[in-house]
Amino acid sequence: MNVPTSATLCPNEGSLLATALCGHIIRSERLPAVVIKGPIATRWGLRPQRPSADVDVLTDARGERVMLRVLGARGWRLRPTDSSEIVASHSSTLYHPSWNVDVDVHSWYPGFEGETDAVLHEILLTAVIENVAGVDVPAAGKTAMAVIQMLHALRSPWLRQSQTDLAHLLASPSLPDFDALVEFADRTGATGALRPFLESAYGDRLAGRALAEPSAAWTERLGESVPGLLRWRAIQRARGWRRVSLVYRAVIPSRDTMASRDIQLASSGAARYWLAVWRRLFAFLRWLATSRRQR
Repeated sequence: MNVPTSATLCPNEGSLLATALCGHIIRSERLPAVVIKGPIATRWGLRPQRPSADVDVLTDARGERVMLRVLGARGWRLRPTDSSEIVASHSSTLYHPSWNVDVDVHSWYPGFEGETDAVLHEILLTAVIENVAGVDVPAAGKTAMAVIQMLHALRSPWLRQSQTDLAHLLASPSLPDFDALVEFADRTGATGALRPFLESAYGDRLAGRALAEPSAAWTERLGESVPGLLRWRAIQRARGWRRVSLVYRAVIPSRDTMASRDIQLASSGAARYWLAVWRRLFAFLRWLATSRRQR
């Protein structure tokens, strides 16, 4: 009998199997880690029914190193990242030539502004085990999972998918208890970032309760809606050689920075790389001109 050595996975199968793989690594390596978002959040009604493009794991710095080592030994490779240092990286993304999903290993998660180890500790306190594809997978508890889904959507509210996710959460009967949600958000420093959602979902419960304002760091992240805006702001604030360096990297980005948006640029010829660079610069200049005309 001939046994196939490979198979084509549909998107949903890939996300389920990759979630199971990550759960197996977390348990076998005894890592302080949980799977967040993805098919488990969908199962709990905290996310619309759609295949996940990646699997997200939240852990500490040591757990991240172990996940990268173990997945690397199985053929997973690091995706290039933006080397401009304008936006702090919050995850390492791995891909595999034979898989149709990525794995994002987070050492922190945007929106949680408490001390990183303390945030992870809070999430691990209510972690649960979910069976995915026949494998026991450590996952964030329902309150933490809901908050992470909210933060993910609120980080890019201009995207249609984020708008769909927020609408789904607002209508979901699976939303956690209001008091438990706010207490968890307060302990992890997520209240400011969550404020728009809390006001929409629980407006009638907020009377007399003061909510933290979104931090400058969180508000700055919302500038990612316009390509190049964060770099432009950083250039305006910088002085001396730092400004010169930022201008140079804005005009002539590294190969890794370009490949972080299109991985084919990591190994493409010079002509394709420079075409992408000029398109990127032209898109920002067009936005800048439009913005100034509207003032």
